[in-house]
Amino acid sequence: MKEQMLKGCPFCGGKKCLELDNVGYDIHPNYAVCCDNCETTGPIKPTKIQAIRAWNNRLEEKRIQKAAFNAGVRKGIKRG
Repeated sequence: MKEQMLKGCPFCGGKKCLELDNVGYDIHPNYAVCCDNCETTGPIKPTKIQAIRAWNNRLEEKRIQKAAFNAGVRKGIKRG
């Protein structure tokens, strides 16, 4: 499986983000991504890959992409 690249911090723009394991107090391992600059922590997930995907998931980026796509459809721009 291809290794996932971490995006920078959505709050401070820091590029040094770390994968954390055994987050929280559960008996099962949990994972999260943390910004080394501002110490923001992403969602806690049961696997590393899920923690990375949750960290990289930027709702605003998706809204912008969807709005751009919808604007193109309304104007009749063909998608290739």
